[in-house]
Amino acid sequence: MEVVPLASSSAANCTLVRHAAGPTILLDAGLTVRELRPLLGFQVTSLEAALITHAHQDHARGVESLLQAGVTCAMRVETAEVLGVAKHHRVRILAPQDHVTPRGPYMFGPWAVVPFAVDHDLPNLGFVLATRSERLLYLTDTPFSRYRFEGLTHVLVEANHSVELVLKRVEEGALEAHVGARIIRSHLGLERALELLKSNDLSRVQEIWLMHLSAGNSDAAAFKAAVERATGVPTRVAAERIVA
Repeated sequence: MEVVPLASSSAANCTLVRHAAGPTILLDAGLTVRELRPLLGFQVTSLEAALITHAHQDHARGVESLLQAGVTCAMRVETAEVLGVAKHHRVRILAPQDHVTPRGPYMFGPWAVVPFAVDHDLPNLGFVLATRSERLLYLTDTPFSRYRFEGLTHVLVEANHSVELVLKRVEEGALEAHVGARIIRSHLGLERALELLKSNDLSRVQEIWLMHLSAGNSDAAAFKAAVERATGVPTRVAAERIVA
C-alpha cells in the first residue's frame, strides 16, 4: 500500500491510502471535494470510501461534498448525527470493535477495516486497514491508546505536541493554561506516542507517519529523530498541506 497525507494539521486532516490493485481509501475528510479534485487527478469518484474518525471540522469538513459527489462515507452513528448526514444513502454506519462483542471487519473493496473506539471530546474512531499482506493503523485525536495491535506494517499516529513544549509555552504566556490543558487532555503527544509504539510489535513495520503536529507545540525534526531512535523504523512527518 501507499500512504499519501494530503493535509495534516489543526486546520485539516486528510490522507490517501492506495491499494496495489488500485482502490483508494480516504482517511478523514478535512478537505472538500473542490480541494481534493486536483490532488486526485480530478477523479474523486474513484475513491472506494472515506473513513471518518469524528465530527470536528478539521476531520469532517468535506463529508457533505463527498456524499454529494457519490463517495461512500463511513463513520460512527454519533458522528453522522452531528454532521446531519445520518439518513444519507451513501453513509455507512460503523460500530466500533470492543472487548465485549467481537465483530468481523467491514469490507470496502479489497480493504478489511476494523474501527475501534478511542477517547476524545467527541465520539471518535481509530482504524486498522488490512490487505492480504499489509496492515495499517490510523490513530489520531486521542490522549492515549488502550489497545495493542498485531502484524502492523504501516503506522499513522498522532504526535500533536510535546508536553514539555506545551508547559513551556504556558509558563512563557504564549499559550493560555486552559488551552494547554485541553491539548494534553485530548490529543496524543510525542511522549505517549512513543509509549504506544514501544508497546507494540514493530518487527514488520515498514514506515511510521507522524500526523497532526501542532504548529506551536511540536518540533517536526526532533519528533522524527526521537521516533526513529526509539523504534529503528523509518519515520516521516506528514506535511500541513500538499499543493497540487
